[in-house]
Amino acid sequence: DICSYTTISSELTPRQVVALLSGLYDRFDKLCEQHGMYKVEIVGDCWMAASGAFPRFAPREAALRAARQALDMAQ
Repeated sequence: DICSYTTISSELTPRQVVALLSGLYDRFDKLCEQHGMYKVEIVGDCWMAASGAFPRFAPREAALRAARQALDMAQ
């Protein structure tokens, strides 16, 4: 979820909200590919991904990839 999304979105036009979310989700999708994560779904302002759900990486590697993605998403 996006922190303070309700407050932020109430101060923007609908077009600005769509642009904000689209930009964020595009960035998150690229990071997902970069880190070998699996994007599960998007519901409103909630973007969900998984790591380790498939035997693509060892559990430790999957956890590290998820942590790196989270750090990159926060920047």
